[in-house]
Amino acid sequence: MRRLLYILLLAVFPLPANAQEVTYRGGLLFEPVHADGVGLNQRIYVIAKDQFGFMWFGTDYGLLRYDGYRTQRINFSDKQIAGIVNTIGIESMAVARDTSLWIGTSRGLFRLDLQTYDITAPKRFQNVNVRALLYQDDSIIWLGTTEGLYRYNSISGTRRYYNTINTQ
Repeated sequence: MRRLLYILLLAVFPLPANAQEVTYRGGLLFEPVHADGVGLNQRIYVIAKDQFGFMWFGTDYGLLRYDGYRTQRINFSDKQIAGIVNTIGIESMAVARDTSLWIGTSRGLFRLDLQTYDITAPKRFQNVNVRALLYQDDSIIWLGTTEGLYRYNSISGTRRYYNTINTQ
């Protein structure tokens, strides 16, 4: 039955005359990625690529940066924030046009400057479980949290909470 289906498909959709088999030579195209000498076998919740070509992995044990050759943790100058970002689950990320990476965690929202690697945390979202992020225009960040939906202006520092009353 399967052979008949194959013959029927070839009759309806014949292969082009110049079709040939593609063969890859020289080993695997992919290789294991390591973080701090340990195999990257953590759960990866989110992946983002910045303007500089780096890939960022949000894992269940913090934030990792991949440069195409190796994966590493970033050593942040603020040790308190570094202790949070490098040990808890990163659930969401959004790359902004102003060379910053917004990071959503179960302990709040963080902004990482991708040029200086300075990290800050808006006080308005401290200890808020941020599950989803969307960067819009030049300053608006939409946050999906366990409390609901927020619209945050990163320049003015204002936020608006959306619920069933004010969205009708």
